[in-house]
Amino acid sequence: MILKQYYLGCLAHASYLVADEHSRAAAVIDPQRDVDEYVEDAHRLGCRIGHVLLTHFHADFVAGHLELRDREGARIYLGARAAAEYEFTPLADGEGLTLGGVRLEALETPGHSPESISILVYELGADSTRPHAVLSGDTLFIGDVGRPDLRASMGWDAETLAEMLYDSLRSKLLTLPDETLVYPAHGAGSLCGKNLSTDTVSTIGVQRRYNYALQPMSRDEFVRIVTAEQPETPAYFSYDAVHNTKQRPTLDQALGQGLHSLVADEALELVQAGAEVLDSRDAADFAGAHFAGSVNIGLGGSYATWAGTVLDRQRRLVIVADPGRETEAAVRLGRIGFDNVAGFLGGGMQALDTRPDLIGRIERVTAVTLAELLAGPEPPLVLDVRAEPEWRQARIGGSLNIPLGQLPGRLDELPGGRPLVVHCESGYRSSIAVSLLRRAGVQRIADLVGGINAWQASGSDGHGSAGPVVSQRPRGRSSAAAKDPGLVVWSEDPLNAETPVELLHRTRITPNELFFVRNHGPIPEVDPSAYRLTIRGLVTEPLTLSLEELRRRFEHVTVDALLSCAGNRRNELAAIAPIPGQEPWGPGATGNACFSGVRLRDVLQAAGLEMGASHVAFTGLDRCTEEGETTPFGGSIPLTKALAPEVLLADKMNGKPLPPAHGYPLRVVVPGYIGARSVKWLATLTVQGQPSTNYFQARTYRLYPSRVRSETAPEHGFSLGETPVNSVVCQPGSGKVVTGPRVLARGYAITGGTREIERVELSLDGGRTFMTAKLLGDSQAGAWRLWAAELELGPGPYELAVRAWDSAASTQPESAEGIWNLKGYINNSWHRVRFTVASAPGPR
Repeated sequence: MILKQYYLGCLAHASYLVADEHSRAAAVIDPQRDVDEYVEDAHRLGCRIGHVLLTHFHADFVAGHLELRDREGARIYLGARAAAEYEFTPLADGEGLTLGGVRLEALETPGHSPESISILVYELGADSTRPHAVLSGDTLFIGDVGRPDLRASMGWDAETLAEMLYDSLRSKLLTLPDETLVYPAHGAGSLCGKNLSTDTVSTIGVQRRYNYALQPMSRDEFVRIVTAEQPETPAYFSYDAVHNTKQRPTLDQALGQGLHSLVADEALELVQAGAEVLDSRDAADFAGAHFAGSVNIGLGGSYATWAGTVLDRQRRLVIVADPGRETEAAVRLGRIGFDNVAGFLGGGMQALDTRPDLIGRIERVTAVTLAELLAGPEPPLVLDVRAEPEWRQARIGGSLNIPLGQLPGRLDELPGGRPLVVHCESGYRSSIAVSLLRRAGVQRIADLVGGINAWQASGSDGHGSAGPVVSQRPRGRSSAAAKDPGLVVWSEDPLNAETPVELLHRTRITPNELFFVRNHGPIPEVDPSAYRLTIRGLVTEPLTLSLEELRRRFEHVTVDALLSCAGNRRNELAAIAPIPGQEPWGPGATGNACFSGVRLRDVLQAAGLEMGASHVAFTGLDRCTEEGETTPFGGSIPLTKALAPEVLLADKMNGKPLPPAHGYPLRVVVPGYIGARSVKWLATLTVQGQPSTNYFQARTYRLYPSRVRSETAPEHGFSLGETPVNSVVCQPGSGKVVTGPRVLARGYAITGGTREIERVELSLDGGRTFMTAKLLGDSQAGAWRLWAAELELGPGPYELAVRAWDSAASTQPESAEGIWNLKGYINNSWHRVRFTVASAPGPR
C-alpha cells in the first residue's frame, strides 16, 4: 500500500494519495485545486488516479476534484448527505471502494459540516478487520476538532452541528483501535479550528489521551467548549463552501482566461473600469514604490487567506509581482476560488518607470522614531490591526485596536486629520492595512517596521525604555500563545496550560515561556512599589517587608527546583474512569527552573519562632471562586521543611523577574513538594500550630482512596505534600513514526523530599525485561533528572515503558488502575508510549 500525505503550508492543508502497488489503482482524498503533483506522482509510480474523494465541502479552499475528473477521468465520491451540481457517488456508513489490496470505507461523521465523512483505510493483506488509518477530514484534527460554526450562511447553527460532532467523535472515531493512524485535512495555522497541532499525523490512542475535545465531558460542556473563542472567519469561507458544490471552470481554464501580461496603460484602463491592483511583493518593496491605489498582500505570508478576507471577488484583479512569480500569485488565488485575475503588470514595477504619476509610496518608521513621535507635540494615533486577543495581551499605550479583517467596515472609527502609525506583530498585516487605508484616502499614515516585536525589543525611546507597553494578564489561549504557541491550553479563565511533552527533554532548565501554568483564579495585577509581605502568627516579632527590604536584609540565593502539578498525567487516570470537573493534564504539567530569592528560614529566624510553631501557612493575592465563595489561594508546609535551605521566597525565575503567570512579584518555591504548596503572589506568611485550613489544602489537594466517589467527606482523604517518584518518556512521542534502526529515547524523572533519582529503566516487552537508561547531568534533590537511551529496533510497532527508582528504593507502580482517585492526583504509574519504527523515511 502507498499512502502519501501532501502538505500545503500556506493553507495548512493536507491531502492524500492512496494506491495499491499491485493493481496500480489510486485515489486522491481532499486534493488542492492545482493537481499536478498528484498526477506526476501517480504516473511515476505507474498508477492511475481513478477516484477522488472529498471528506466534505471545504470552506477554506477550492478542492481539485473537478480537475482530477476532467484530467484523469476520476470518479468523484462525497458523503451520502451531500448535494452537488456535478455527478458523484454518495458514500454512506460502510460504503466505499477497493483498490486491489486496499479498501477505502466511509464513516459518516457530521459536525464540522452536515455532509462530513471520514475515510477508513484498510490494508487487506495485513488485516482486513482493523483499519490502518483514518483520513479524518475536518472532523478530527491533531489536538483539536473541526469548528462547527462555518455553515451559518447555509442555515445551520453552530450548536446543532456541535451536537452532531459530539456524536460522531464518540460513536464513530473513538471506537477505532488506539493504534489507528489519524491523518487530518489541516494542521496548525488553519482557521478551521482553534488549537491545531503542528503535527500532521497521530493515532486515535494519542488523541484520546491528549486532545482537549475528546476528554470525558457532557454533550452540553462539549458544545460550549468547541463553539467558544473560535478565530474570526474570513469572508471567503462561505463562498468556497458553496463553490465546492458547483460545476465550475477548472484552474487551468481560469488561468488561461486571465493570466496575461499587461503594459501600464492597459493596467490603468482596467483600474479605471473597476479592477483592483494586488501587489504581491514584500512590505518594504511595496512601501518604496507601488502602483498607486494597490493593495499589498505579500506572497511571503498567508497570502490567499488575507486576499480572500480583504479583496472583493466580484472585481477583476491586476497582479503586480516580482518578475517570475506572477503565475504563483494567480495560482494561490485560484486555490481559494478567486478566478478574477485580468492580467499582471509585465516586468513588475519597472513597467512604471516612465509613469511616475502612477507611483505611490508609504512612509515606514522605526520603533525609536515612533517613540519620539509619541513624545512630540503632535503624537500620532497608533492603530493596532492584530486580533483582539493579541492586543489584550500586550499593546502600545493609547493604541486603537481594529483587527485587519474588520478594517474595511470600520473606517469611520478613525479620527480625521490625525496622523496614523499602523502596526501588527511583525509587519505583514500592517502593510496590508496601510495599503487599504491609503486607497481609502488616508494620507498621513506610516507603517511601523517590525511591528510590536520591534517596539518591545527596541529598548529605548531616548529615555531608556521601550515606551508605554500595557500588558493585560493572560486569559485563555491567546495568553498561552504569547508564551509559546505550542502550549496545550486546558482552560482559558483561569488560564491553565501545559508544555508539550516532546519539548521537556531538550534542556535541564525549562524556559519561562514554555513553563506550564496552573491557576485557580485570575492573575492579579500587583504594583511592586506598593507590595508588602506580612509575617505573623507564632512569631516574636511580626514583620511587614517591602521587596526592597527583603532584598536588602537577606542573602539572595539561587536554587534549581522542579515544580509539578499534582494532576500531572491525570489524563491516563481519566481513561480508566471519568474524573469530572478537572483539567485532563498530560505529562507536561511539570517543569524545572532556576529560581532566585531569599531563604524562607532566614525570614522566619528574623521574625523569631515561638513555642508551638509546627507549620508555615502561605496566602496569595489571587482571588478564586470555589463553591460560590471567593477565597485566596493558600496552603502550608511543615516547619521542618520551611527551615530547609532550599525553600525560597523567590522573585526571579531563570534570571528574570517572575512572569505574572508565575507569581510576580514574589512566590514560595518548595522543592520536592507538589506545585500547589509553592504559593504564588505571596501576601502573608503565618506561623501556626496546625496545617492550613485554606480551602485549597483542607478540601482540594487531598488524595482519596479509589472507593471514595465524593468530596463530601474530606476526612477520608489526606493532604498532599511530597512528590512521589515518577518518570516520563518524552521522545519518541506516542503515535509517532520514527526511523530505525537506531531510536533515541529521552525523558525526565522526578522524586520528592530530599530524595534523588538513582536509576531509570526501560522495557519494550511489557515489563518482562528492563534496560538501564543513562542519567544526564548532576543529581540534585528537588530538581528533575533527564535521561536518555539508544535503542536498536527493527521495523514495526513498539510500546516503551519507563520506571524510575529513587534513593529511598521507591519505584513506580506498574498500573494506574490501582491508584485511580476521584481528583486524578499523583499518577506515577509506569509511563508508556506506543510508536512505530520505519526502516526508511517516507510512506509505507
